Amino acid sequence: MAEASLSEVARELGELKGLIRSLQSEVALVRHPNATEDRLSAASQELDAIVKATEGATNSILATAEEIGNVTAELQALGLAEVAPLSDKLDNLVADLFTQCSFQDITGQRVNKVVTTLSFVEQRIEAMIEQIGEDSFADVPLPASADGDAALLNGPQLANKGVNQSDIDALFG
Repeated sequence: MAEASLSEVARELGELKGLIRSLQSEVALVRHPNATEDRLSAASQELDAIVKATEGATNSILATAEEIGNVTAELQALGLAEVAPLSDKLDNLVADLFTQCSFQDITGQRVNKVVTTLSFVEQRIEAMIEQIGEDSFADVPLPASADGDAALLNGPQLANKGVNQSDIDALFG
């Protein structure tokens, strides 16, 4: 009877070991402790960059709309009958631009929710890595990196990352 119990425990320990290895592999695909890149952190940084770029573009659009509004006010001040309908139309278009640019605030709020969720997932994965032990990932392969053209398709670089324009200009200068 004791031998049957011992073999049952050994079998269950073997299954548990297999489950732990499977968990390590899954965790490593998202955040391998020995990897040079952190995909979740990179995704959060990209989303932050989207919010900042959208905010910058929106502020630029709003500044231009405000200038158009100022020119419209100057035209209206001239009091010319033939200009009045066109300046009123411009004034309405400027008001529409201000309203349409409110998308940026909503977009920023939604992206920030996604960033918060990614941060939560990243914290949970870090906790799993800590509990399993970083050393136990030594035999787990690193996630595959992009090869060929896919490695070149990184899109716009984050601030203070990648090559800056002055470095490129120096190559041709």
